Amino acid sequence: MSVIAVKKYSDKIVIGADSIQVRGRSKKEEIKLFCDEEKHIAWGSSGDCGESTLFDIFLKTHNPAGNTKKEIYEFFLEFMKYKKEFNDDKIALENNYLFIFETSAYCIFSSGHIEEIKENEYEAIGAGFQEAKTALYLGHTIEEALKATCANNTVCMEPITIYKISNNGIKLYEGEKVIKGGK
Repeated sequence: MSVIAVKKYSDKIVIGADSIQVRGRSKKEEIKLFCDEEKHIAWGSSGDCGESTLFDIFLKTHNPAGNTKKEIYEFFLEFMKYKKEFNDDKIALENNYLFIFETSAYCIFSSGHIEEIKENEYEAIGAGFQEAKTALYLGHTIEEALKATCANNTVCMEPITIYKISNNGIKLYEGEKVIKGGK
């Protein structure tokens, strides 16, 4: 259970997530966003933690061939084949993903459907996606949307992590104040 949200602006992409990890009736704080500053990739997923871990390992040795919707789709097909090597029963995606590569943002659904998030568009995934999308629709920032979601959804919790992606790289930040470089 979680919430991950992204919004694309003309000069940057902002992605953020809460910090909850749920197993059964227990929960713990866990970072939900990942980035590789050298590859210019940032991502988050909602769903199975094992699949998220496997995707993080996959990214250490694999890169998208390019930045088109087709190339990102092919990259996720490659991941599904990689996943099958570890578990013959589970080739299909179980998670939803928000994936940023260079200056583009994509939402990849567990059904295999992929959407590119264009300028001034936003998307959210996870248990708190409805609250986050509503707040973004009302004009709130990613930070405000995530805080509102955490305040109103029992399976989302602070602290939140936010990355700003621009031509200058990936920065971990809170609001517009940069805290430190991401990695």
